[in-house]
Amino acid sequence: MNAKRLGRGVRDETAVVVVTYNSSRVINGLLDSVAQLSSGIRLIIVDNNSSDDTVIRCRSHSVNPHVILNHENVGFARAVRQAVSLSSEEFLLLLNPDARLGPDAYRNLLEYVRSHRRCGAVAPLVNERANDVAVPAGWAPTLPRMILHMSGISRLARINFSLRGHYLLRNQVADEMAVDWVTGACLLTRRDAWNSVGGMTTRWFMYAEDLDYCLRLGDAGWRVVLLGSTEAEHAAGLSSAGNDGRIRTEWIVNLAELYDLHFGRARAKRVAWRAVVASGFLARSAIARSAYDRRRFRAYGHAVARSAKGKR
Repeated sequence: MNAKRLGRGVRDETAVVVVTYNSSRVINGLLDSVAQLSSGIRLIIVDNNSSDDTVIRCRSHSVNPHVILNHENVGFARAVRQAVSLSSEEFLLLLNPDARLGPDAYRNLLEYVRSHRRCGAVAPLVNERANDVAVPAGWAPTLPRMILHMSGISRLARINFSLRGHYLLRNQVADEMAVDWVTGACLLTRRDAWNSVGGMTTRWFMYAEDLDYCLRLGDAGWRVVLLGSTEAEHAAGLSSAGNDGRIRTEWIVNLAELYDLHFGRARAKRVAWRAVVASGFLARSAIARSAYDRRRFRAYGHAVARSAKGKR
């Protein structure tokens, strides 16, 4: 890998950072969408040792991205940090390979963060194919928020905002909302905000690093904003190959660890958090209609319960 910092073009103001790993099925769509954004962007792709033709597709595309090749899969946050360290643009746009952001949506995000100096990160309403209830944005996973979320009481938050849970629900979305976190699948952040908190942590291989980044922005006095009137698409899960039907539970285990770091200093809080989340998932598994959902919820519940082992 060439570690030399990339020179900034005359009009380049946004570095678009994409991390790929066996993303051949979706990368052309991403490249096509980025090509339509504007002339003021630089596309940097960090490939985590793909075994398919992802890199060939990237290098042969007219958008002409700068491609960084890793000789191993270093995970999401570490790859993002590689790209950021080589770039110099004022804004950073994180995009998953299976995300699509149109030119109008990009302009809306850029104009918002330009005109709101204390906005550290802004994201569109990300539509995920697999979820028509919750939005990948919301509030910190504190114990009260998780109780509201896992019990289903948060569905009443449209009537009473104090009942909001960990996730923002679709019927609660407004045109502009201050939230605690947004997804890293499509996130625009300003470089000075990134630098002020040290960027994304590499504590986790993947999952939870975007939420942690947003929480640290908030702690440092930056605003995290969701623009509900601006939309992007995300085919969640399609950017990684090897879909063997195995249920991935890393996200909930990492969320439990994130809770410990930010809110669960006391052992009693950590135990209570895991009890609430595990029992919530196991209750969902008991009433789920499909066999897959029953298996999925059981796996989540058992994983978060097991994550308590070794905690002191």
